[in-house]
Amino acid sequence: MEELHVVNKINHASSWLTTKQPTLLSYIINLSSATIIVAMGFFIGQIIASGIQKILLARKIDNTISGFVSTLVRYIIIMFTFIAALGRMGVQTNSIIAILGAAGMAIGLALQGSLSNFAAGVLLVILRPLKTGEYVNLGNAAGTVQHVHIFHTMLKTFDGKIIVIPNGKIIAGNIVNYSREPMRRNQFTISVAYDSDVDLVISVLTSILKNDERILKKT
Repeated sequence: MEELHVVNKINHASSWLTTKQPTLLSYIINLSSATIIVAMGFFIGQIIASGIQKILLARKIDNTISGFVSTLVRYIIIMFTFIAALGRMGVQTNSIIAILGAAGMAIGLALQGSLSNFAAGVLLVILRPLKTGEYVNLGNAAGTVQHVHIFHTMLKTFDGKIIVIPNGKIIAGNIVNYSREPMRRNQFTISVAYDSDVDLVISVLTSILKNDERILKKT
């Protein structure tokens, strides 16, 4: 009796497999395809991210910025890869995309200031009005550029102070770069006593300027 019961279970399982064979085969194919899509997404994302980082580093862009941008691109590729894999599995991706869009909008509103600084940082990377090591005047602050990060820029003043400026304020204001041109005209105010011989002062200053190799003789 027990053997008959076991045989009935086996026959029932065999019948169920025969009936569901097309569905199971389709599910296995879709699962395999989704796995391949995810694996290719990780592989392609890594290759593209590495390529972008190499390009940015070749253009002498700060390591922090190049690493951030390449990582962001990699995760975006992986995210779309997972969406494509879910679509291959038969999941309706329209609702997922809508949820991601709504979440992105909410995050964007919450981080409006940070995103503004991020966009300004991207513009600074692309346009490059200032670079590390250059002396610049950014309106309320002047100093040597230490780092151009994706959200802020660091300056070091002549007296050793570190100033951190949001990139949004840099893009919105004037940028005076003193290091970009190899030659620049400077103006100096020389104070002397009221009873000094003006002709002698002019003669001495002219002699100093003529003997200084850093002074251009012709403009």
